[in-house]
This record gives sequence, structure tokens and C-alpha cells, in this order.
Amino acid sequence: YFRDAHNLIGGETNMKKIIVLFGHKAVVKAAKEQGFYVINILQSNMLHSTFIKACNFADETVIINNLSELDGLIDRIVSTNIVAGIVSFTDTRDGVLKSAAYSEKLLSENRFVTKESVDILIDKKKMRDFLKSINLKLVPNIVPKTVDDVRQFLKVNGKSIIKPVAGQGSQDIFLIAPEDRFEDIFPKQLNESLSNGWLIMEKFIDGKEVSVETLTYDGVTQIFGITDKYKIPKGTPHSQFVESGHVFCANLESYLVNDIYNNVRQIFNHLNVSTTLGHTEMIIGKGTNEVYVVESHLRAGGDCIPDLVENVSGYNPYYLFFKALDGEQLPLITNKGRSGIFYYIPEVGKISSVTKHSHTFSDDIYVKDRLDFTTIDVNPIQNSFDRKWGYIMLSGTNIEEAARKYFSEICIEYERE
Repeated sequence: YFRDAHNLIGGETNMKKIIVLFGHKAVVKAAKEQGFYVINILQSNMLHSTFIKACNFADETVIINNLSELDGLIDRIVSTNIVAGIVSFTDTRDGVLKSAAYSEKLLSENRFVTKESVDILIDKKKMRDFLKSINLKLVPNIVPKTVDDVRQFLKVNGKSIIKPVAGQGSQDIFLIAPEDRFEDIFPKQLNESLSNGWLIMEKFIDGKEVSVETLTYDGVTQIFGITDKYKIPKGTPHSQFVESGHVFCANLESYLVNDIYNNVRQIFNHLNVSTTLGHTEMIIGKGTNEVYVVESHLRAGGDCIPDLVENVSGYNPYYLFFKALDGEQLPLITNKGRSGIFYYIPEVGKISSVTKHSHTFSDDIYVKDRLDFTTIDVNPIQNSFDRKWGYIMLSGTNIEEAARKYFSEICIEYERE
């Protein structure tokens, strides 16, 4: 049932209670399946998104209007209940950071990650300094302070990535070359952003992008496997840094798998974390096969990656996290087969008609079709993150080719100006 932030939560039950900040359906459902009494806190403007589905599973959903209400609310909950933990698995509203901060402040036990560890990972400069301190291979990088710094870095390193120091994810990332007029690419506040140290530059590494899905329990990191990342092809108006799909598990040579696993374990062994899910993004250099860490998160991967892990291993990462939190022994994970999610992202522009031809998949492929072409939005497709048309999830063999054939049979007509 619903409460607002001013309606004090009492001790109606002796069940073990967990506070979830901004929990979506999969998180809340997994906690409930493990027997926790779930208090899910959402902001009012989340009730028209994926988070609303969690309300059907939480014991209590508390709605706040402003983030400023969180301090008093969580303090009241903890002071009147025995709370097994405060957790979050989303970067939305800095959920992971906030849950770590509240745990340190209010709980004497069950502090799963430290605020310091989250601070390191959400600041790209701190993250790279951390990687250097534990002797992992670094992509050449700089926090430029002037336009001349940018030009000099491009002269030495060639094509480079420039992105905000703060935050994680694929937004606001630009690829620039020495010959580009990069002053035209960025907002008018470029000089301010540079002088304040808000941007970081890295040499562009061309190669295969993967992510590693993990669960750390009592300081020991268990690896579910490696996920292949598929990017939107170059030459379209969309950003080439946004994923169009993921496949778990990636097909890699064993020496690369070992190298990647060693990198990930090094990170989590030195981060001072106890119990957490992890999602670490990496690049395997084209032609060199050198492994570089891009960023790491103290949460599960997005884009339904936990579902892919469950399809292949039989275990959902969120369920195993709460199982670990409850002190139970974790099962040995064995992956069988491959599972992938493929988003249908049309070109930028206003669509006039869609024709979806009938398609039959082979019997050895399990299909979860979440594409919806029943209505054509009057607004044009704006950018790479416009995924309202959904996805298809396939499990089995040759799933990449099966998805390609399926999408090739969708015909879209665009309005021409």
C-alpha cells in the first residue's frame, strides 16, 4: 500500500525489513521472494515509468515529492524498525550513492558498499586514478583545463573521446578528431566546463566492448559471465556509443576471459565493498587484444541484462543478492547457451507507416517479443535513447542472425519534408 513521506512507518510486522531506494519491479520482486518485508521509496515523478510496476510487489510504497524529504523519512523508518539493509540498484537520482551514505550514517551493520567506493566509481577522474593505483592498464587520459590542452591531447593521441567527469552511462559522449572544429561540437559553455575540470578526454580505443556481471558477497567476488555489447552502427544520426543490444555469454578466447576476470577481481578486491552486484564495462583493443576498463558500477547492468543472466544460468542476480543478504549459501553458477536482447531503434525522423511481416523462428530459439508497433507516435524519433518501440529477447543458438533477419522484415516509411 501507499504512504507519503509524512506518514510514519511503524513496526507492523516482525519480518526482516529492507529499504529500497527507487526500486523497479525485478528488485522488489526478488526481495519478496527471499522473504523480506520491502519498503520501496519512489519519487512522485517516477510513477509513469518502469518503477510503477514495483508497486504491485512492495509491502509498502512510500511516495516523496522532493529528494529533500529522504533524510527525515529514512531516519524515521530506521529509528522505528529493525532494518536489514538500505539498498539501491539504480543510478537514477543517485540511488546507489544515497543508499551507501544512509547505510553508513544510520546502520551499525549491513553496510554493503561504502560511500567512498561509490564516489570513486561515479567520478571518471577518481576512477582512473584508482585504476592506476592498483596497476591496471589505463587508456591515456587528461582533464583538460583549456582549449589548448584539448588540441595538444588530440595532436599526441589522435582521435579521442570527450565526456563529463561526473556520472556514468552513454549520454553526452563525443568522438573528436584532430581535424574537427571541436568548438562547434560542444555547448557555448565549453570554456567554463574546461576551466572547472568538468570534462575528461581519453584516447579513442577501437575494439570489442563487453561488460562483466558480478556478485560480491562478504568481500568475495563471484562472476556470472561476460556480456557482449552491440552498438548502433556508425553513419546514422544516432550516437555510436549507445547499445542496441546485449548477448550473454560472450564468445571469447579463454586467455581473454581470464584477463578480464583478473581485472574485475582486482577492482572489487580493492574497493572496500562487502556485498553488492557489479557491472563493469571494458574494451578489448582491436588488433592488440589489450583489455581496458571503461567504468564500473555497484549495481546490476541495465537493459534487462539480469534477465539474460537468468535465461542462461537459471538464477536472477537480484535474487542471489538477497539470498546472500539473508545469509544463505549461494549455488554454483553454470551457464548453458546464450541469451540476447535486441532493441529496435528506428532512424531519426517522423514515421508515417510501419509494416511488420509475419516471422517464424526455428524451434531451438526461445522468443520473448516486446515490440509494439500498434501506434505511431506523432512525435519524431529524436535520439538513440528513444526505445519506446521495445525489444526482442532471444535465447538459443545463432540468436544474432535470427534477430537481424527478424528486424529486416520490418518496413518503415518516413514522412519526407
